[in-house]
Amino acid sequence: TIANLTGKTGVNSINKDEKSNFRFHGKVTEANAISGVYVKILAEDAGAATPTVPTAPAGKVTNAKTWTDAGWKSANTTQSEWNIYQNFKANGEEGDALAEGKYKVYVYGVDTAGNVSTIATKAFEVDMAAPESNFEGISSDFSKANVTLRGSVSETYGVESFTIKYTKDGEAQADIAMPAKAGAWTKEFSEDGLYAFTLEIKDKAGKTFTSSTKEITIDKTAPTAVFTSPAEADSGNWFNNGTIKFVVKVTDKNISTVEANYKTKNAEGNEVESDYQTFSKVPEKEDEYQGTLSLSDTGKDNPVTVNVKMTDKAGNVGNKAYSLFIDSVKPVINVTDNTHISSAEKTLKYMGSSGITVSGTASDAAPGSGDITVTIEQSHKSAAADAVYGTAETATVVVTNGAWSKKLPLTGSPEEGSYRFKLTVKDPAKNENSTVYYYTVVDTTAPVLKITNPIAASGNTFAVINNVYPKIEGTITETTALKNIYYKFVKGE
Repeated sequence: TIANLTGKTGVNSINKDEKSNFRFHGKVTEANAISGVYVKILAEDAGAATPTVPTAPAGKVTNAKTWTDAGWKSANTTQSEWNIYQNFKANGEEGDALAEGKYKVYVYGVDTAGNVSTIATKAFEVDMAAPESNFEGISSDFSKANVTLRGSVSETYGVESFTIKYTKDGEAQADIAMPAKAGAWTKEFSEDGLYAFTLEIKDKAGKTFTSSTKEITIDKTAPTAVFTSPAEADSGNWFNNGTIKFVVKVTDKNISTVEANYKTKNAEGNEVESDYQTFSKVPEKEDEYQGTLSLSDTGKDNPVTVNVKMTDKAGNVGNKAYSLFIDSVKPVINVTDNTHISSAEKTLKYMGSSGITVSGTASDAAPGSGDITVTIEQSHKSAAADAVYGTAETATVVVTNGAWSKKLPLTGSPEEGSYRFKLTVKDPAKNENSTVYYYTVVDTTAPVLKITNPIAASGNTFAVINNVYPKIEGTITETTALKNIYYKFVKGE
């Protein structure tokens, strides 16, 4: 008795597993002695009619030649078991082995008395080639659109599983189970990130195809940036130097180029635009780029617009604008009130108990950045020989139509000693111009006069003068300086 073969269920596939010589074996039950076991392996074409089951040959069945002449192969046999080896090859390979495909093995056993067993059979498939798939859809390192992977699975006898394994930004993601079948396939990915894809396909015989890993970065987002120098908040303000280093912090880690140009209007009012200038990466700063632009002075109604253009490796373009005005010319301030000032010495004259009022002019030269600001800084020291100037106080002076005026001292009443004043003018571009220090001496005490000649005799109110040209003499006490002495003769009664 020859038992039907047992083994894998289902398609009963045989995996090459680096071998091409397969062993078929089974059981024999015989009470006396076995003459031989004979095997045929016949292809089963799914497109053909069911093949006829081969029968035992006629003639002397205990003679092995009778079987082999009829196309049967003699198996190795013992009293209880039999086996035989058969070579197979992949389709298209050279050699005498059987090509991979669907087969059925037929087995007869004969005892020494010439009794032939019933036939035992087993259907199986031989799958010598692993599945394969081309892997397309990635033609560059970066994409600014969705990426569609595509390919076609080649497998003759059945796909058990098809999986796309991938990482995103270095993190492993859940495997994607694709339809387990041969033929064309596609899979789309849309989220931004760095992807690494690997295909893994297993056929029903257990053979596995693993593709090489392909990487691509999906980047559909345009770069953005903020200005770190000059500060973002200063956009739209005045600057007093046209040579400006701009620094931007870019949010895109896949930057290809950062460049900048500027637009303004010429003297005729026509817009002009510069060429783009490439920015360089700030040392030790992965996301910061810098470049220096040389800009000309502007007027109040003619800003310069700097545009930083960022292009990432996927081809996305982002722009960041910065508006500014340039005024590199210092404003001018003058003191014009010569009543209280010695202009050659830059020294204010004496200040009495009522103080003084000083006036002058202030202007902002072309191109002019707008309203100017005048301040007066004041400090005081006493009349003592070892005195020094104390803490300064400052006041803002209103400029009207280019003229200004201010009562000094800034606060309170004049104090004995001297004052030091500094006049400063600033424009919105922070250009600054200051005068030299002006000094003034405070004197709130009237001079003391005394007549020493002529002197009235004792007991008399009036001195008697008998000279046509009398000489009048006296003394004066003054802490600062004497301006004039005035006298008058009044005829008495």
